[in-house]
Amino acid sequence: LMWLKDRDNLQDYSMLGSRRQVGHLSICLAWVDSKFSTTARLAKFDKSTGACEAYDCRLRDLPLDGPGCRKCRSASNISNPVVWLRSMFTSCWTTVQHRVSGSVNFQRVWSEYRTGFGEGPDGNFWIGLDRLFSLTNPTPRKLLILMRVWNNSQSWAHYRSFSVASETDLYKLSVSGFSGSAGIGDSIAAPWDGLTKVITNGFPFTTIDKDNDNAESNCTQSFKGAWWFNSCFGAHLNGQYHNYPEALSTAYAMGINWMMPFEAYYSLKEAEMLVY
Repeated sequence: LMWLKDRDNLQDYSMLGSRRQVGHLSICLAWVDSKFSTTARLAKFDKSTGACEAYDCRLRDLPLDGPGCRKCRSASNISNPVVWLRSMFTSCWTTVQHRVSGSVNFQRVWSEYRTGFGEGPDGNFWIGLDRLFSLTNPTPRKLLILMRVWNNSQSWAHYRSFSVASETDLYKLSVSGFSGSAGIGDSIAAPWDGLTKVITNGFPFTTIDKDNDNAESNCTQSFKGAWWFNSCFGAHLNGQYHNYPEALSTAYAMGINWMMPFEAYYSLKEAEMLVY
């Protein structure tokens, strides 16, 4: 198996095992191959100490076709440690949306959501609807949504196909092929609590100044942010950010929401949308 030198953020990986006083990189990689041939995605070798470490994705049940758990925002960053990646996992997931705090206002107008805004993909970030259209056309991408709750455990939702239409079609959303980690339901393309009006797959984007939803009033006026709304939603990752402990019991649907299974009064600590 081929290994390629690069840099990556180890927080997305979990150590499988380590070995001390390894004399050479080639010995380290051969040891990882022999002991973790089907599980290791990444190896790290410290020449000064001889320490050899093998890593798998931290979320080991992720759909691991293509990039594994690697994020483009972490790849090849000189602030990250030198690592050795299996050649089939050198591609990466592109962050298109990220929420980590309340430092950026997501209650913005159409033109801002069109072009994008925020602190960059490491922080609070929206890549822009025009970029989403370009990234997902003419060939749809895979969509991965990472969600972190307030006890710091992490879950994921995955769609095998994800695309966003052009501005002419109001950036209509299209997803299919859902899978998720344990307990996570499809909060975009399936009914929640028997309500089909929360299905937002196939619906256009709505902002505070451009109402394209099916509700009597603009969903962004009621629930803040901007999103693909029906009347209104089962998921809203651009909603109002709440800190602990308020995030555990917000007003109805007034947070970073993923209804299945977190319901309408729980706001996530972190949410990230990535495409591949």
